[in-house]
Amino acid sequence: MTTRYQVQLTQDDDIKSAYELLLWDHSHIYFQDYSIAFQDIQEINISMCSMMQMLNILSIYMNYYVDINIITPKEEYAFQIMNHDTLLSFFKTVSSFPIPINDPLHILQLYTDMPDNYARTKYLDRHFKKWAQQYHLDNPRGKCIPTQFSFHRKS
Repeated sequence: MTTRYQVQLTQDDDIKSAYELLLWDHSHIYFQDYSIAFQDIQEINISMCSMMQMLNILSIYMNYYVDINIITPKEEYAFQIMNHDTLLSFFKTVSSFPIPINDPLHILQLYTDMPDNYARTKYLDRHFKKWAQQYHLDNPRGKCIPTQFSFHRKS
């Protein structure tokens, strides 16, 4: 089984992130010590997952993340994209190469049609459960992620 890495998709290697960086330029994708030439990619599979996030003790909500599997002749790389802002720009670069993109959920179209994160999340709140059953998606994946908060005792 391929390890799935939580990453921040970016072209800026100076960015500060809680996640490892998945960088790209006009010809390669870079992750850790790996360099993947776009011309070597056989296909890219796109999917999604949900993760629960705890806002406070009484409030839990769902976050949705795009999964990307990059398949080369030698290896498969699996990433969970933790940011949404560069996704379409990344796939614009990908589209300049003859790489088959398997996107059965039409995620790229969803991001194009609904660039607003709030509207897209509300749409996913309504549809993701059905997709998860139909496409065997993680719903939710992993454990609940606590949001940083603290209790203050009165003196």
